[in-house]
Amino acid sequence: MKTSRTMRACAIVACAALAANAGGAVEVYFGDDGRAAWESDVGTWNEMDFTGFEPGLNPTFEYLESVGAVFVDGFNQVWGESFVLFPEDGWGLQSGGPGGVIEFELIAPTRSLAMLYPGGINVTLWSGDEMVSYTSVGSGGAGNFLGLLSTVPFDRVRLDSSGGIAYVDDIRVGVLIPGPGAAAMLAVASVIGTGRRRARR
Repeated sequence: MKTSRTMRACAIVACAALAANAGGAVEVYFGDDGRAAWESDVGTWNEMDFTGFEPGLNPTFEYLESVGAVFVDGFNQVWGESFVLFPEDGWGLQSGGPGGVIEFELIAPTRSLAMLYPGGINVTLWSGDEMVSYTSVGSGGAGNFLGLLSTVPFDRVRLDSSGGIAYVDDIRVGVLIPGPGAAAMLAVASVIGTGRRRARR
């Protein structure tokens, strides 16, 4: 069963108003029921779970090859072994201090996004320089699920926490819509990935 019709309808109306310039709307999914519904509606996605990295890492190209995402803010940190904040696997990402943001760009647009968040989170989706939608949800405890499904493709995501520190985990990005620049970026990602694998040996 999906989240309550009233909650979802209110979220859709709010996002649609903010997304008017892009000519679309975003459906919002909350909680365990919303998670199951988002997974059913989206079907396939790639995930950034932030496991396997050194605590304190400021991610950039780590998920370019597997997800098609590049982190561009430059002041974020991977947190490890914190099951209070990140109950699924103990690993997640925090913004760089109060008022910081987590921002990443995609090599090609998608229509779907989801994440776990232990506190309040604001999600702004962009298509180029045009805002597609803005979604704001309050604090509710570790492991909260938030999913978005947009009628307008987006290629940039900004996360913040209204002046506080933003924490997120298991960021899911829906299947990317191929474009002329995606193949070239993936080729670059392959080279970067090969270099890093050789450096670790």
